[in-house]
Amino acid sequence: MSTLKNVQPNGSSKAESLAPTELLEGGVKLAQAQLTSAAAVPQAIWEANLAILSEMLGFMSHRLRAQAEFCGHLGHCKELSEAVDAQRAYAQGMTGDYSQEVDKLSDIARKNIATLSAIGTQYASAVSGEKSLAA
Repeated sequence: MSTLKNVQPNGSSKAESLAPTELLEGGVKLAQAQLTSAAAVPQAIWEANLAILSEMLGFMSHRLRAQAEFCGHLGHCKELSEAVDAQRAYAQGMTGDYSQEVDKLSDIARKNIATLSAIGTQYASAVSGEKSLAA
């Protein structure tokens, strides 16, 4: 398909009408763009993994602290109704925390998918060479 859009009115292809130095220069630019895009993918994946890990570890820390406070509170309850109220409050807090955490992780995932998509688009345009040869 790409050969059809590169055909000049005189029947020759765009590549045939370029001087050898222009072709070499275009090839070098294309290779540089491909390498730059390809190198960005592992970096973006690494950053995504670290962002998710950081969020999850922070959440686990928060939940363990809440559980320790709950256990401490239970130790001071004198009546069953106090223990039931403490359990109810703990369960409500836990439910809210997990709901918020799902939203946070979804946001992180969305941002990282958008980043990887942009890198993929950049890589695809570098591979096709449309930008380099059009210049």
